[in-house]
Amino acid sequence: MAKYDGFGATLQYDLDGMPTWTTIASVRNIEGPSLLSEVIDATTHDESTGYRSYIEGLRDSGDLTMEIAYDPAAASHAWIHATGRGTIKAYKLTFPDSGATTWSFSGIVTNFTPKAPVDGLMTADVTIKVTTNVTEA
Repeated sequence: MAKYDGFGATLQYDLDGMPTWTTIASVRNIEGPSLLSEVIDATTHDESTGYRSYIEGLRDSGDLTMEIAYDPAAASHAWIHATGRGTIKAYKLTFPDSGATTWSFSGIVTNFTPKAPVDGLMTADVTIKVTTNVTEA
């Protein structure tokens, strides 16, 4: 079984629906999407096992969060701040494995929090709420 480090992963967004993919610059860390499933208690009185039984409920692709080395002049950072919020867009996450696995999904930027420490790198935390199923290619 191969093992990979995360260096080289990219996150892109579709700027104009063509698709014309634009890479988000200076991404430091990416976490998610979460790929969650709700669980519904389906236990009935006539079950003989004495244990609860469950079925899968609604699925939720969760959030993708990332930290960027924030540059207000970078076009992709300005896009996230000004246009990405409030607009559902297509995204593509590419992993740095040997097959360059990609996860594609739609989402909406729900958080953009810049940080400017006195003695450190200016960064921003970004959260994208995934609004569709995540498809793998």
